[in-house]
Amino acid sequence: RRVLRDAVGRARVVWVVPYSFELPTASKDTLKQLLVDALGEKTTVEMLPSIAYGGEDAWLAGQAGDLGKADQIILLFNLASTPEAENHGALVAAIRQRVGRDAELTVLIDDSSFTHKLRGQASAQRRLEERVLTWGAVLAPTSFEPIRVSLQTTADAEAARRLEQALMRRVPA
Repeated sequence: RRVLRDAVGRARVVWVVPYSFELPTASKDTLKQLLVDALGEKTTVEMLPSIAYGGEDAWLAGQAGDLGKADQIILLFNLASTPEAENHGALVAAIRQRVGRDAELTVLIDDSSFTHKLRGQASAQRRLEERVLTWGAVLAPTSFEPIRVSLQTTADAEAARRLEQALMRRVPA
């Protein structure tokens, strides 16, 4: 698929928009590499500034006319954040409404800081799974299933393959 996509596909512009957290440079590099590996060599990944918590409306007002310029918008949340329907869910729904069919919207959740916080704890795996389920429940009304990524390590072929498969699976109406 990747060879065919790179040979005949067109260049894609992907915007990554973090919400309420700043990615370290190494994590940005990992995400960019994962997206290029998953979507093709012709993919251009642009990292936009983080949306401040509570600044959703201002961000939407400022970006309203530009959202259709990207082929794909990746809204990036932090798994360590407690998901809230009135903030996280409302933002996903508002972006989806504004982009319509002009761009694809994907929700990624970085588990790096949450995994780091839980390391060495006997309940780590259970708490991680519970948090992922909570995120899924909060985003369920938007018809988006978040894709979990780990950005604390370097991109590898297996992580890119999992991301590619997840991107191919999810296409909300």
